[in-house]
Amino acid sequence: METLTEREVNDILNRLSSEQQEFLCAHLKQGKKSKWLEVLSQKKGIPLNEGMTEEEIEEQIESWVLKEVLDGGFGNKPFRCECGAPLRYQYIVYHTQEKKTYRLGVHCLENYTKISPELVRDIKKGFHTIDLERDEILTKFKHKQFFAIGKFLYIEDLPEDIVNQAKIGLPLTAKQIETVYHIKKEYDQKVQTKRIYQQFSDTQKTFYEQLPRWKKEEVIQKYIHQEGFDVEIPEDFHPLDYRFDSDHRYL
Repeated sequence: METLTEREVNDILNRLSSEQQEFLCAHLKQGKKSKWLEVLSQKKGIPLNEGMTEEEIEEQIESWVLKEVLDGGFGNKPFRCECGAPLRYQYIVYHTQEKKTYRLGVHCLENYTKISPELVRDIKKGFHTIDLERDEILTKFKHKQFFAIGKFLYIEDLPEDIVNQAKIGLPLTAKQIETVYHIKKEYDQKVQTKRIYQQFSDTQKTFYEQLPRWKKEEVIQKYIHQEGFDVEIPEDFHPLDYRFDSDHRYL
């Protein structure tokens, strides 16, 4: 994957619509907030459950919370760190016990928060990962490598942020595309299992329900290979209804 310079990032960003820019900016900020919480929670040994909200995680961490990431734009340093240094990127962090807010550059996170050097290094590494995802999206936009999400929209479990990203004409990362296909595979298996189960006799259903999960999956797979089951797309779903304009945004 191409690694973009700041100038290249800025040039491609300027080619995005205002809607695309706002979406990408929000996506990056949320990604960095999530990385921050992930690193701190791992350090404290706090398990992250799938249904937990940011507020619930912050309450359990009971320390530093990343509230906002400000970007002054390419070539600009309109913000100030607590140390006085001019900043393009300003990280606004809040200490939940002291009830105090700090406005810092990435290099001063360790000095002002007293977070260990190892932890700060992990946080910076996480931030870099988010920036690489941004570069991947922008590089794909530059080369017009868009993902046709329309043919998957009958699957209700697709993450809303992924669907919206594709609908407004932003490419998906390889990781996001992998997520789409993984969810489709799970959807296919559910549909196939339901269709096969409906063909069982009452005796077969009773026997099947007593099997352990791994054995149920084995039985279903054997039926799939024997019968050559295809997955049916809902009759009321028409991919051609999901058209997109010249900028690959869905109409």
